[in-house]
Amino acid sequence: MARYQKPKANRHRGFVYLDDDAVTDSLSALEAGKIDEVIAKISKARESGFKGEGGADFSIAGKGVKAGAGGERSDSNSHQEELIRKRTRFSIFEAWQAILSEQQALGVFTGWGPNILEDVSPGDTVRFNATIAMQPLQVMFRLFLWYWEASKKPGSPFKLSGEEQKSTKETAQLMQFLFLNSTTSAGVSADDDMVFVHAQPTGDPGPEVLMQLNRRWAVLPLGSMNGVYSVIGQVERVLKTGENYPAVRITYDVPVTQLEETLLRESVSGFTEAAQGIGLDVDDKAAFVPGPAMIVKPIGIYR
Repeated sequence: MARYQKPKANRHRGFVYLDDDAVTDSLSALEAGKIDEVIAKISKARESGFKGEGGADFSIAGKGVKAGAGGERSDSNSHQEELIRKRTRFSIFEAWQAILSEQQALGVFTGWGPNILEDVSPGDTVRFNATIAMQPLQVMFRLFLWYWEASKKPGSPFKLSGEEQKSTKETAQLMQFLFLNSTTSAGVSADDDMVFVHAQPTGDPGPEVLMQLNRRWAVLPLGSMNGVYSVIGQVERVLKTGENYPAVRITYDVPVTQLEETLLRESVSGFTEAAQGIGLDVDDKAAFVPGPAMIVKPIGIYR
């Protein structure tokens, strides 16, 4: 009789998201020697990848590394450099997580339920398994803007004309201005596109979890993130019953204010018809996560 032989240990990690800077900075503070050890290995490996004269600089997780022996860069050199980057960023994560576990500095959720957040505090570094999906408003904005751009291409099956084209353009421009342009304010690069996702931890029904992902740290396209993953992150806020947290931001220049909450509700209400036009059911309630809930800054998401 055929059956599945389950592995005794899960050693492979398929990352979809990894905040290199957060891991490197934290590991540097916890045990700087580990970072020095990794950098030394990078330099040694990198030096063996060049022939001839000259030099080259590159960085791992924002940390500059100088390769002393340089020369003409070949395709194999480039592939080797990329392999070193990838190998190192994941090695740093494993070293960091091991130290947190050894020092009992990692809060682990072994299940979920109504009162699970009673002992959780902002600043806690936590690990949990959860079903992750992009927040509905994010899906609406990005899908609608994709639809608008697709409609303008020659031969597009979504080609628009007349009043429909005008109203679609106005809605797309408003979405872009209010929500997606907000990620480039306050000196934040357009590469730092922020994507909100919902996480429903494995276990019994309980508080919601909201996470804000920075596209810069995505290992795979964030649109492909759907299903159950392991998450390591830092708790930013624990919402009590009666409190709300915006599931999308209009601006990052200031903390959340009553004015922003009002604008968010009014704006989302105006997009209801547009959402229905692309098969999504969105109302102003989708703009907020109600308490009890946990707001988490993700550091690593993997399987």
